[in-house]
Parts: sequence; structure tokens; C-alpha cells
Amino acid sequence: MSVSTFNLYGNIIVTNQALQTVAANASLECYGILGVKKVRIWTSKNKVAVSINVVVSFGVSIDPLLTSIRSAVKYKLENFAGMPVVFINVKIVSIKKS
Repeated sequence: MSVSTFNLYGNIIVTNQALQTVAANASLECYGILGVKKVRIWTSKNKVAVSINVVVSFGVSIDPLLTSIRSAVKYKLENFAGMPVVFINVKIVSIKKS
């Protein structure tokens, strides 16, 4: 699937695969993330929802890490696609020593 929006430059169509790539890369930039296992994107009426499965480093404080991931993913997706992100679910699937 894809989402589309219209601005002064014309119609913009963004695929879910492109949104998944942006979300995964934004997550990987956060301190304490060792990997991203799966990213799912839902789009409806030019709004985006995200679910991300991540591998985190042992010893990292979870609450600030999740806040950092949500903030980074929301910022990058909204600036990339120009569409609001309505929710971001983050699931920790594994913890590893780095």
C-alpha cells in the first residue's frame, strides 16, 4: 500500500516500504538499539501508524530508550512523508550484550 498527499508541488505518493525504511533507520540511530527485526506500517486517510520490533543492548534503561525511539521515528516519518504519525508501538524482542 501507499499513502498520498497533495501540496504546492503536486501529488506525493509514498510507499509503505519507504516508510518502513525510514522508521527502521530512525530506530537504529537511537542509543542502545542493536537491531530492528520487523517494522509494520499502517496507513489510513493520510495518517501513519507504526509497529517496530527491536533488539536492545543489555543494561540500557528501557523507558528513556522507548521515548527516544518514538520521538525519532515520529520526527523522521512526519518530515519525510508530511503526514501525521498517530501511534508507534515498540516491542523489545531480544536483549543482548553489546
